[in-house]
Amino acid sequence: MSLNPSQHRVAHGSGNMLAVAGPGSGKTKTIITKIGVILQADRKFRVGAVTFTSDTANEMRERLVKEFGYDVLKRVDLGTFHKLSIDHLRRHKMLGKIATPPEQKTFLRRAISATNTEIDNEEAFKLFENYKCAIAPSGSEIPPFILAYNEMLKRNRVVDLYDVMRDCATKMSNGDLPPLPVTHLLVDEFQDSDEIQFVWMMAHAKRDIPVTIVGDDDQSIYAWRRALGYKGMIDFVEQTGAEIIPLGENYRSHSEILAPADRLIRHNAGQRVEKELVAKRGPGGSIHVYAVSAVNRQDGEEHDTVALQTEFLIPYIMEFLLPDEEQPGGRLAVQPGEWAILARTNFLLDSVEAVLDQFNIRSRRNGASFWDKDYINSYLQLLISVETMNRSGIDHALAFVGTSEEALNQLHKRIPGATMAPFFERDFDDYGDIAKIDAEHMRTLQQLLVTWRQDALFRKIPGTTTPMRSVNQAIDSAATFLTMGMRAGNFRDRVARHLTKAGDILKRRNGSLVSRVQSVQKPKGKDDPASVGLFTMHSCKGLEFGNTAIVAADKDIVPSLGEGSTEVDERRLFYVAMTRAKNRLFILHTPINDTPYIAEAGLISNPATVYPA
Repeated sequence: MSLNPSQHRVAHGSGNMLAVAGPGSGKTKTIITKIGVILQADRKFRVGAVTFTSDTANEMRERLVKEFGYDVLKRVDLGTFHKLSIDHLRRHKMLGKIATPPEQKTFLRRAISATNTEIDNEEAFKLFENYKCAIAPSGSEIPPFILAYNEMLKRNRVVDLYDVMRDCATKMSNGDLPPLPVTHLLVDEFQDSDEIQFVWMMAHAKRDIPVTIVGDDDQSIYAWRRALGYKGMIDFVEQTGAEIIPLGENYRSHSEILAPADRLIRHNAGQRVEKELVAKRGPGGSIHVYAVSAVNRQDGEEHDTVALQTEFLIPYIMEFLLPDEEQPGGRLAVQPGEWAILARTNFLLDSVEAVLDQFNIRSRRNGASFWDKDYINSYLQLLISVETMNRSGIDHALAFVGTSEEALNQLHKRIPGATMAPFFERDFDDYGDIAKIDAEHMRTLQQLLVTWRQDALFRKIPGTTTPMRSVNQAIDSAATFLTMGMRAGNFRDRVARHLTKAGDILKRRNGSLVSRVQSVQKPKGKDDPASVGLFTMHSCKGLEFGNTAIVAADKDIVPSLGEGSTEVDERRLFYVAMTRAKNRLFILHTPINDTPYIAEAGLISNPATVYPA
């Protein structure tokens, strides 16, 4: 492999080493070459290579085989920290029964319930990881639900992967377990290492096994789960005397993108390894920063700002559609690797996904889809019930607006058949002793269903199950029903906005209500390359795209301080997002609310307007 001088120093160097690999610096190629150099130097040498994800391990394994043949794997122990720890403990007959990830989640949910802890899943998992990634957390730091979780594991005589990692690290550190049977150790993405993984790695360095760590302190974005980042790198250098070699040559981004990103991250001075970033592709790229607003916006009129920003991007995305003869049919396909839209949180991506669906453009995302939300599912099931008169859609809708389970059971006893057909008759009034508020919900929904059905019968359109006017009426009224009685506030506003957006998408589809619902419920391939990638700023790390857009770049969204995140961490996160772009980067925000990172990068925002779809 052809290497630049810095990569060559890493690949051919000996002893402990810190390779500070900037974005797009070809670190994987450097690691692969170094493994080959070590193995060719002495037939007795054996390499341990640590990655942070199984996907990265698989990619590295494929590249090793392609470069050196299958026999190379006989002398390389390659995998994540967890996999290598499991294999090592099993080799020495020190491994207990491990709880599967689903079992672990079940134990955690039970522990939260048993301790009456009021906490959402995301916050619970952050606290859980923060505790589990510490080498020796103190008792005062441990929330009651985690104590209960630990007791459940003990009672069931199982351990989780975090326990396996800690057990392996402490045993190797205190001499109860030898290090891996390797002569050299390489650790990728070291900036994400926590206290336990640092102890694990140092157990090898202290036994004179040369350790090369590769990572970028500027891309350390997991402080909330105890990632050591810059501090871990400096501690490693101080404890081992490791040589520091920066890999600053960037083979991904044009200079128009890399230079502003470099200006931004230099504001973290004193908390980073200084390095010079060089765009090897030279000039030829572009950055576009816009404050996006709606055309002809009336005073007091509300718009989904992320949706507006996504609509602004549509013409630019359309430039990269596959040719007509290569379109697979159905939703519009985009040239692979050309487009990604990034946001600070998964919640913000819901609006992005909805707009792309509205314009029939294929998208993919790692998190839960917009269409998977419980209130969206209730909405879709209710619309199906308009045509099929099935029970579940009516059940879900009534339950969502607060109808008690007891009342629903009584209603089903009064209508025992396979469908809810009697409920669609105007003279149905068999509510008996059902509580007044529950009966009111049922009457309201019944009247809506009767209206939709009768309107459909009188206005049939050839080739459809339900006429257009009735379809649109049902789509609008179903959304109104589901928000009925919800307390005013941010959640109600969010539900109403999302239901309206879902309705707009359904109105643009053809055919019956059932066929329209089925068209949006078709599963999206998370690995579909011919689509727009939707990622959070955290989940985009390690990826690259020809065109990248950052939406909701607002000062009240990024930085998002609190929960263990600092200004330094958030600046790194924005830097990671910027450096995903190869050729063109868009940064979009609401007017007079831009993130300070735009100015820190030396960029100037321009106004842009959109006609809301």
